[in-house]
Amino acid sequence: MKKFEKRAYGNGRRVFIDIQIRCFFLIFLILSSCSEKKESILDLFNQITVLRGDTLPFQPFLGQPFQVLKTDSFFLVRDQYENHSITVINQFTGESKRTLRHGSGPNEVVQPVLFSQLINDSILNIFERNTSTIIQFRLEDILFENNPTVIKKTKLDGFVGLIQEAKDFYVALGPFEKGMFGIFNKDGQKRHEYISYLNEDGKFSEPFFRFYVYQSDIKLSSDGRKLVQAGLYYDLLCFYRIDKDNISVHRKYFFNDANVDGTRSRLILLPNTKLCFYSLYPTENKVYALYSGDEHGNRNQTRSFYLLCFDWDGNPLKAYKFDRSLLSIWVNKSDTELFGLCMEDEPKILCYKL
Repeated sequence: MKKFEKRAYGNGRRVFIDIQIRCFFLIFLILSSCSEKKESILDLFNQITVLRGDTLPFQPFLGQPFQVLKTDSFFLVRDQYENHSITVINQFTGESKRTLRHGSGPNEVVQPVLFSQLINDSILNIFERNTSTIIQFRLEDILFENNPTVIKKTKLDGFVGLIQEAKDFYVALGPFEKGMFGIFNKDGQKRHEYISYLNEDGKFSEPFFRFYVYQSDIKLSSDGRKLVQAGLYYDLLCFYRIDKDNISVHRKYFFNDANVDGTRSRLILLPNTKLCFYSLYPTENKVYALYSGDEHGNRNQTRSFYLLCFDWDGNPLKAYKFDRSLLSIWVNKSDTELFGLCMEDEPKILCYKL
């Protein structure tokens, strides 16, 4: 009996030691995986799903498209071609028209222009970058009138590169002296500047050149209290919080600085300049980022394009890889359908199911 008890004790001890070793090994694996250095924003995702798009039953001619938005029944394409800025396409019939003439007249716009945002599905903000002016049109006029009437113009204080509107202020990206972001009153007067650029000193210290090096897309949440920024030539995706007159970093993903050359008036992309985030699109609960990761010199290849989905806290949710090269995206409110502006061969709009 004693020999049996001794043998049992010995076996139990070996089992206990074996469990200890396995636990130690498991903890080691967990810590190793947590501490593993991520080389790219793509490394945040465990799985990447391929998305295959469907061509629309109609493909009206697009001249030089850059951006796509969608309403219930129409596509709005920023298409600076034939002396107009917008191509409107009926989703069901395929009929199209060009609208918003270029010029300096009362209801004309100075190109280049950007769709700043669609507000409450009734107002379209157009941003004239050369004049730093926000121009508002009724969406109904853009869709159905041959000569839409301007309902409001707001000239911003100083040069601004990109603008988003909240309920009681504008937030802008520009070559400001004290930061990347400026908050403006609704009358266009700048209140404050926030968040320093990378490389405040050194090679990219000149304000305008620094602004072009660190070109980004920015989008606001529907309540105007959350801001997201994505870099074009530098691998940065950053989520901010806006509290009264303050912008603070909430979560930041940064992998590579911009690798470019040039002077104040000319930005030079190098063969190994990384092309990162092309655009952002926000919905109520999610942020969608159109990402490439290819190098500028890979011109003979079809560029890779990914759709990276995050919540507004910056948590990675899903990653997809598109089957085609896209330039701009739009996502519906239920986060189930995406339309993308494809630039392969002739420009066209593709539909994807999420």
